[in-house]
Amino acid sequence: MNMDGRCDQQQINWVFLLFAYLPRLRAPMSPPGSKIIDSPCVRNCCLNDDDICLGCGRSLQEITRWSTSTDAGKEAILLAAAERRQLIWLRQHNQD
Repeated sequence: MNMDGRCDQQQINWVFLLFAYLPRLRAPMSPPGSKIIDSPCVRNCCLNDDDICLGCGRSLQEITRWSTSTDAGKEAILLAAAERRQLIWLRQHNQD
């Protein structure tokens, strides 16, 4: 992240290349018997200093394990990501 709070192009490219193909791989890698829970990825991949995506609110670890998580695991990730997005929004708007 740059000093002004933005991701530079190299960082955006790295994240995009790393995760661009995960939705295509999701179904074959999902645990047997699981339903398909769509990824919360909004294609606005930019990690902050804590390795939290500013687009979807997931941690880098949560992003990488999404495709192999159980339904319960994905639901927990979605809940945690939603809470983080709220905190990010509050921090950004309280600084103004």
